[in-house]
Amino acid sequence: MERYFYHIIFLLVFGSCKIIDPPEKIPSYIYIEDIEVSTSPNEGSSNDNIIDAWIFVNGTHIGTYELPAKIPVIADGAYELEVFAGIKRSGLTALRSIYPFYNSYQTTLQSNPNTIDTILPVVTYKDIANIWVEDFEDPGVKFTSDTISDTVIQITTIPAEVREGNGSGKIVLNSTQTLFQAQTNEPDFNNFKKGGNPIYVEIEYNTNYPLTIGLLHGDDFTSVLFPEELLTLKPTFGVWKKTYVDFTEIVSTQQAATKYQIYLSSPNYGTDNIEMFIDNIKVIYF
Repeated sequence: MERYFYHIIFLLVFGSCKIIDPPEKIPSYIYIEDIEVSTSPNEGSSNDNIIDAWIFVNGTHIGTYELPAKIPVIADGAYELEVFAGIKRSGLTALRSIYPFYNSYQTTLQSNPNTIDTILPVVTYKDIANIWVEDFEDPGVKFTSDTISDTVIQITTIPAEVREGNGSGKIVLNSTQTLFQAQTNEPDFNNFKKGGNPIYVEIEYNTNYPLTIGLLHGDDFTSVLFPEELLTLKPTFGVWKKTYVDFTEIVSTQQAATKYQIYLSSPNYGTDNIEMFIDNIKVIYF
């Protein structure tokens, strides 16, 4: 009798699994090769270094995917898709985040099991972003060389040296030129907000020597701005690269500062034939 009792229990428990466990849903898929940026004339170049897609379905974050990516989606029928552009902050793989100045891409898709929707998200800068641009298309240069610098940023129009448009910035050092240092001179940068308010510098560069980017800061009682190094860009040896340099924390930690400028610097220790090319520099903040 006891044997029959356990047999009945077994049937009740294991025989009912098909009723208790609903069938597994089959996903549909989104394929994203790249995310592009669209800019207006006053926002500079549309070149980007977006590496990740942050995916939201019906308002819920379902994952972050390195591009290109095939992304599974579990949804019933029509769903709202939102894609945010992701970057490496200051070029660091461990610091990946949504770029705060891009709007998200939004669309409505239909979920059909085992089907693939190929999309090309296009994002734009947020209207409230302040965007300062140096693209070396004008006769003058918006970076002023420091008095201790023995070289300046030139504008090169040689096609092989230009990243985009008609001109790029060029910095030359050799065994007799031992230091390059230049800074912005933009009064509006004194309005940088603290408290974690995002501040970034976008820069494209092609260099055979390290180039440092940092923050100059001071207060109303000092006439001299103090340099604080943030990031040294490594040589690229003929390849143009773009990075998003995060100034948010370095600005926020300067609680007494009321003056800010961005600087570029490169000390030379006797090396010849140093050439550093820069272009499409943007300082962006809210």
